[in-house]
Amino acid sequence: MDQRETAAAALFDAIQAVFSDDEGSLPEVQIDGIAPSEAQELFALAAPLQSGQTVWDEERDEEVSIRDFTEPGRLAAKGRLSSLHFVLRELRWGDGELPELGVSVWPGTLALDYSPGAEWTVNVVARFVRLLRSSEGPERNSAQLSAA
Repeated sequence: MDQRETAAAALFDAIQAVFSDDEGSLPEVQIDGIAPSEAQELFALAAPLQSGQTVWDEERDEEVSIRDFTEPGRLAAKGRLSSLHFVLRELRWGDGELPELGVSVWPGTLALDYSPGAEWTVNVVARFVRLLRSSEGPERNSAQLSAA
């Protein structure tokens, strides 16, 4: 086992219960200090949004399909779309895919929620942590992680 695998296994041992014990909750990680352009970048990493996923458009004063917008992450981060929450499917990161992640976007904050379960193996949890920390993805120079 190389150093990276050893570190991933140690991290997994420390936090395994948060990812594997499915008692019906949806734990989330909030990332503060997100710019509108960074909030938009997650959309490019996953399968297209489903047609039934909607959001409240403050300007139109109505519920509309997220797919009606070219940059919904950016608009939510600017406050135009309120209560933006959607599910990313087939999210590819690094050497594989992550389980479905719920994403909420508010001005300055992005939250990722997930369903704990057996699919959160040591490799998948390590991939998720790399997504949160990566300099290859959205820049997070001033971002702070906080479990909610």
